[in-house]
Amino acid sequence: MKKITIVAFLLSVGLQTLHAQDVNKAKEILNKVSAQYKKYANLKVDFKYINEVQGDKKFREEEKGTLSLKKTKFELDMTDQVVISDGKTLWTYIKDAKEVQINNYSSKVMDVNPAEIFTMYEKGYLYGYTGEESEGKRTLQVIELTPNDKKQSFFKVKLYINKANSNIVKSKIYEKSGNIYTYEILNQVSDSKMPDTMFSWDPKKYPGVKTVDLRSKK
Repeated sequence: MKKITIVAFLLSVGLQTLHAQDVNKAKEILNKVSAQYKKYANLKVDFKYINEVQGDKKFREEEKGTLSLKKTKFELDMTDQVVISDGKTLWTYIKDAKEVQINNYSSKVMDVNPAEIFTMYEKGYLYGYTGEESEGKRTLQVIELTPNDKKQSFFKVKLYINKANSNIVKSKIYEKSGNIYTYEILNQVSDSKMPDTMFSWDPKKYPGVKTVDLRSKK
C-alpha cells in the first residue's frame, strides 16, 4: 500500500544534534500548522504523488489522487486503489482486481494514518527546522521529522510549509528501502459537506466487487 500524506500527505543522520533554536523554531512552525488544520471540520486535498528510488534516475512513477479527512475518518482515492476508514475498519478497494480487502484499522496496516497527517509530529517524532526554500512566489519553511520507533519502514520525513499561511504544500517520505515518496498538494478545500457514509464501504456503489475479509475471527 502506498504510504500517505497527504499528507502526506517524512532524517538526516545528524538530526538529533540540531541546535536548540532549530528545534524550537520547528516546534513554533508545526504548532501553527497544527492549529491551522484543527480549525477545519473536514478537509479535501487534491495532490500529486511521485515515487522515486534513490540512486536510480530512470525510475519515476507519478499519479494524482484525492484525500478527504473528517476527524479520525478518511477516504484516499488514487489511480489504482481507494482506501476508506471510519477510524475502526479499513477498506482497501483494488480497482484492477475488482476486490475490496477489509481489515481492522491499526498502525500495523498503515505506517502513517492519513487522518493524523497534519498533527502526527506531536508524539513519537524528533523534529528540526532546516531553513527556507523559494518556490515561485512562495517561501517554504522546511521541517525534518524522524520517528522514535526505528521499526518504521521510513526513517525521515520532510515537510514543506508555506510561510504565508502555515499550510503544508509538499511532503517527502524517505523509506529504508530507498523509495522516496513525494506528495505535492495541488488544491485544498475545507469545511465542505462530507456525510459520514462516505467513510464506510458501500457495496451498492461498487457492484461486482469481491469482498475479502482479513479481520481476525477471534
